[in-house]
Amino acid sequence: TGLATSNALAISFGLYTLLNPTPSNAGFDILVRATEQYNAGHLDEALSLLESIPTNSSAYEEASSARQEWRQEWNTGATQLKAVEEAFNEGRWRDVLIEARKTPNIPVWQQKIQPFVEQVKPELEAQAYYLLNRAYKQAEQRNFTAALAFLKEIPQDTAIGAKIKPKLTEYSQKQQIQAESLLHKAYQQASKKDYNGALKYLSRIPQETPTYQKAQIKMAEYSQKQDFLEEVQR
Repeated sequence: TGLATSNALAISFGLYTLLNPTPSNAGFDILVRATEQYNAGHLDEALSLLESIPTNSSAYEEASSARQEWRQEWNTGATQLKAVEEAFNEGRWRDVLIEARKTPNIPVWQQKIQPFVEQVKPELEAQAYYLLNRAYKQAEQRNFTAALAFLKEIPQDTAIGAKIKPKLTEYSQKQQIQAESLLHKAYQQASKKDYNGALKYLSRIPQETPTYQKAQIKMAEYSQKQDFLEEVQR
């Protein structure tokens, strides 16, 4: 009889809990509704709902964090939209994409920015094609440093930008081979005590190559030797 009575009381309490949500459950329900309003682009309504969550709710701390985070994200979204509009109006197509990537992943801001992104895509494709041709011309003249610089300007969001990785690798390898050749020529000039000639070769070694650090050490050495040689001659 005692067990039956206990079970009856437990079931009654469970039904009461389901039909009459506690402040804790009610707080989470409000938080869910606030999130829906925020994603729909209604910041003020979302914040008002968060404010209505009682302090004794287990959702209160989460609501406080969300309130601060949402305000910050909203301000960032407004700032990035302004930056995208300015870049678009000034014809800085690449900057439109750069600024668009910094926009928070909030549907309302993404919807406002997406039209600008779609409009600049044809312009970026044309720009990518132009830069690719410039890179090819520089590579034909064996100026791989300039060729790489043009390739790196091509936006990765374009069709061409997604396909240039093999060319970047190829030109980087050729740039390194060229740097090693310049270093070898510098050594040859230095062996003839033509330190000025050696320095000219070393100065042409690109900073992006692994050979650059070695070239800097040799430049300091050959500069000292050239100064000493000139002093002896004087």
